[in-house]
Amino acid sequence: MKILSKRKKIVFFIILIILSAVAGVFLWQKYKKPDIPYVLSEEFTITEANGEKIIEYKKTGFKIRIPGDWDIHDNSGVRLLFTSFDFELHPDVGPFGAPLPKKGCSIALSIAREGTFGTSHIGQLIESCPTIGQDCNEYKIVEINGNRGLKYIYSLEENFIPGKYISVEILKDKKIYFFEAYLFSQDRERCEQEFDNILSTVEIKK
Repeated sequence: MKILSKRKKIVFFIILIILSAVAGVFLWQKYKKPDIPYVLSEEFTITEANGEKIIEYKKTGFKIRIPGDWDIHDNSGVRLLFTSFDFELHPDVGPFGAPLPKKGCSIALSIAREGTFGTSHIGQLIESCPTIGQDCNEYKIVEINGNRGLKYIYSLEENFIPGKYISVEILKDKKIYFFEAYLFSQDRERCEQEFDNILSTVEIKK
């Protein structure tokens, strides 16, 4: 009887271990965080020095500087939005639209992780168009502080809110660094110059 009782206890504990393992796998599958293909806004660090705001993603040695009187917003959790001190959102856009300004400047930053869709395509375009300033499909080849990338300009002068959208995409170590400017306000010429000035501060070490 004692032997039988011990066997029952052993069987009970084996079943308990199996059920615990199954439950653990189930809960892990249910509550695990999905793989997000972009760097999260919370992964950036922001400091201030010499009248500038410095935004860094230290895992890749990325750094960019913006004027100290500009604001930084968490836009959708995977993108930072920089707005000038005089920024006003266009009233016809709404809270869930693109950050088109009525006045002032708006610039967005995001980083796509390695393996994100589009990485290989951008790399192929840059390799096939080696000359700086060269037109490459709808893009132009640019170089930002030694980092090669693609510049895209989309004019919306006939849109209900006339303006221009500019994006610069830098591929470095299989990651894509996206910089976007929304030039739709009365200050679009100043904002395009501000965009170029901010891009000139970009550093990527790896």
